Amino acid sequence: MTADEAYGQNPGFREWLAEREIPFVLATRNDELLSSPDGNRGPAKVLATIAGARDPDTGQTGWERRSIGPGAHGERVYDWTAIALATDGLPEGWGHWQLVRRQTTAPEGKTVRELAFYRCTAPADTPLRELVRVAGARWAIEDCFQTAKNEAGLDHYQVRSYRAWHAHITLAMLAAAYLAVTRATEHGREAEKGDPAPAGAR
Repeated sequence: MTADEAYGQNPGFREWLAEREIPFVLATRNDELLSSPDGNRGPAKVLATIAGARDPDTGQTGWERRSIGPGAHGERVYDWTAIALATDGLPEGWGHWQLVRRQTTAPEGKTVRELAFYRCTAPADTPLRELVRVAGARWAIEDCFQTAKNEAGLDHYQVRSYRAWHAHITLAMLAAAYLAVTRATEHGREAEKGDPAPAGAR
């Protein structure tokens, strides 16, 4: 399960997922107070700084560079680290982490690399690469919604009741799904014929 900051900041939603043993990677703020396994509490950005500190013995940092898939300008590559958090209230054998995403280089004109933060809960043996994969899935989901808005009018509604809203959303998503399947089918036929795929085709 993955979602944006609006859900990540909702304790009731996180508890609901944990009670049902649904793993999650939810975006959160940099100033959220988090508890480490030893009981200390601190803002997310402070824990990220500690995790990224260089080990004086090995010279290594806690960051790993990983891609979360292709984007409009090539592979989306970031540095990632996961910091263990207290597991109070979680199912037995589950882990709790703060996942941090960092830009590989600072944007032009800036000296600081931007950070993004996630609250994660899953079985304790879940590897970092899986947390990163789930966090990266949000981009594909958001791309899907943006395409549905542009091509099927997903957000073009003026309604006063849930029933009307639900009907519009359902039909718009059905239309978007039809367009996606049709596009994929046509690309498959072109590939079988040996024709080059149109520029930007996915």
